[in-house]
Amino acid sequence: VADIGTEPRWGRVMETFGEDPELVAKMVGIQVEAFQNGRELNSRSILTTAKHFPGSGPQMEGVDMAPIVASLEAYDLYHLKPFIAAIEAGTGSIMPYYSIPVAIDLMAALGSRPTLQDLLRQKLGFTGIITTDWGMIWGIQQSGSFIGGEISDDEAIVIGVEDARVDGIGGESIRLIDDMVRLVEAGLISEASINDSAYRILLAKFKMGIFDNPYVDPDYAEQIVGCPEHQALSLEAALKSMTLLKNDGLLPLKPSGSILVAGSRAADMDSLTGGWSSGQDGKTILDVIRERVGDAGTVFFEGENPEVAASLAQECDVAVVVIGEPAYMHSPPWGAQTLEITPVQQELLTAIHETGTPIVVVVMMGRPYILTWCAENTSAILVAYYPGTQGAVAVADVLFGDYSPRGMLPIQIPRNMEQVRAQKSDIPFDIADPLYDFGFGISYD
Repeated sequence: VADIGTEPRWGRVMETFGEDPELVAKMVGIQVEAFQNGRELNSRSILTTAKHFPGSGPQMEGVDMAPIVASLEAYDLYHLKPFIAAIEAGTGSIMPYYSIPVAIDLMAALGSRPTLQDLLRQKLGFTGIITTDWGMIWGIQQSGSFIGGEISDDEAIVIGVEDARVDGIGGESIRLIDDMVRLVEAGLISEASINDSAYRILLAKFKMGIFDNPYVDPDYAEQIVGCPEHQALSLEAALKSMTLLKNDGLLPLKPSGSILVAGSRAADMDSLTGGWSSGQDGKTILDVIRERVGDAGTVFFEGENPEVAASLAQECDVAVVVIGEPAYMHSPPWGAQTLEITPVQQELLTAIHETGTPIVVVVMMGRPYILTWCAENTSAILVAYYPGTQGAVAVADVLFGDYSPRGMLPIQIPRNMEQVRAQKSDIPFDIADPLYDFGFGISYD
């Protein structure tokens, strides 16, 4: 994902590298070269698709699929930079979004000639594959509704394939074959357009040697996926991302004594891997804390009941409360209109706080939540993001002092929703006096 997370309410901020255009561009370029094994496609490449062109971070009020409210100046200054980096790194494909970039065109980006031909092909010089996001027809028809018209399925295909010249249609290519043949025969789509797209796709496959060796090796895949070396790298990445926002001397914890682990996210594996992840093997935060404490102390757990949690907290030396949204893909469970902790989680925190037991808050975070209450009423705040299958180990390593956190926030943390609503959706670092600023993070050192 080459989008910049300038609209904190957008659910897909979790897929971005943050809100700094320079950092995002650098990370995107490195990622493209790593996957593709260099700047030219070759037999050891995994072809990358940079998305969502021309930059979909500024979704209006954070609502996914809403119009993209970026100015032309903001595109040039910020949102195009990661795509330029991807092109310079040799990305094989770029994906436009199904939202409408209103400053460029009133058509969804995946059906917009000014976006894909004038800007991407001509101005930025991209010669690779353009593949749409899932649902080209729907995206273009949505544009018609936005500008007060209606667009048929046939018209949507013509707009996307003939006018915008997309090469691949996400999720619909197979079912549209007969329709596209019919439209070519009717003269509504030129055969030359189809040939141009086929050329770009076949060229990429030839460069990758797929026609020379079209086979896969399941045994080799078994040796690679989830191998010990990669698990170690996963843990290293998770550790380096752990971001400590507050510590009044409570951390690191001692495994002796009694610890209350609270919050349903603590016992949920999906909260570690986040959206777009299949079922994962691994251990939850609760699992790993119990392992670390072992026979040296006692660990209690309560998911959501504030009365039970308060009763247990009175018997404990410390409470580790894990908060955040359940795993999701496009639409955040808390909704796009709020970044505030849910009433259930807030009641849990308040009940434990009222017992006087010191609290460590672990935040499973895909977008910047309002953490003002936590900053004022708890002893420590550790942001874990969605740290992956080894994430629980990383959290425990930090909590118990086996690793000194060194992560820094890739995005601003607002004090309240008023700040969020006041900031400009297309401008990075636009929250005035945030609770925690971009790049903030402390350590034990």
